[in-house]
Amino acid sequence: MKPSDSPSGEQSPVKPSPKSQPQSSQRFASSSGPVNRRTVRQPLEVSPPPQAHASLRQRMAQVQARHRLGQPLSQRLAVGGSNRLRGATPAASVGAAGALALGGVGLLLAGLQASWLLGAASVGLTGLAAGLWMVARRQSAASSLAEQPLLPLFDATALVKLDEVLHHLASEMTEAQLAPLRSLADTLERMAPLMRRVGVNEQFTQEDHFYVTECVRRYLPDTLQAYLQVPRHSRSQPAPASLDAGTGHAPSADELLATQLALLQTELGRREKALTSASTEALQKQQRFLKAKGPGG
Repeated sequence: MKPSDSPSGEQSPVKPSPKSQPQSSQRFASSSGPVNRRTVRQPLEVSPPPQAHASLRQRMAQVQARHRLGQPLSQRLAVGGSNRLRGATPAASVGAAGALALGGVGLLLAGLQASWLLGAASVGLTGLAAGLWMVARRQSAASSLAEQPLLPLFDATALVKLDEVLHHLASEMTEAQLAPLRSLADTLERMAPLMRRVGVNEQFTQEDHFYVTECVRRYLPDTLQAYLQVPRHSRSQPAPASLDAGTGHAPSADELLATQLALLQTELGRREKALTSASTEALQKQQRFLKAKGPGG
């Protein structure tokens, strides 16, 4: 009987050798997490946006206000015109200088070469230079008269203060409230060149001229300043009864502002019509003159 056989004829299990045994699982580590810290996915931290500096926010608000209201009144009502031509050299002056230089060189060469033909041409060039010089002087005198600076119609300091008030209001008012202000600015811009060209006459009197300038200096700024004195949260609420006693209805600050801006627009519109009519007076006089000179006159 073999040693491996049992008495009952069954074979006993063979024990494996130590070399054939699998390695112990204690030498390996298993986990569902990351292998090391470098592969760990940290949650993204959303940092709050950086706060802009107060001066930068103020500048941005001014830019937005300028965009809503358009170009400042101090620029729209500024004096423009003939100053852009100041400093330009007339073409006649350039031609006179060139002709004089050529004439002088020609006379010098004519003396050296004893050429009467070259001398005659040089004398002609010198005469041409003298003629051009006289023309240049007349042109310079005419341009100097035309380039006299125009007196400003409106006070520059008042315009700057008015622009500051308008830009401050632009960030607090709705588009419907800004529309009358834009209309007033457009009307003033149209009237400014007419007032410079027409001046004061029977149709556009000195009183009319005074009203327009005072509208920029006092009437409109005083209205806007009074509106700004009302707290923003109270502007749409009815005014106290003591301010409007006996009328039955107490208008709000928004309604009062709209009413006063409409009054200013009406007065300016009436005076703009007078300016337009006065600007055509010269043409109407010419029409009557031509009719009088015609066959039926």
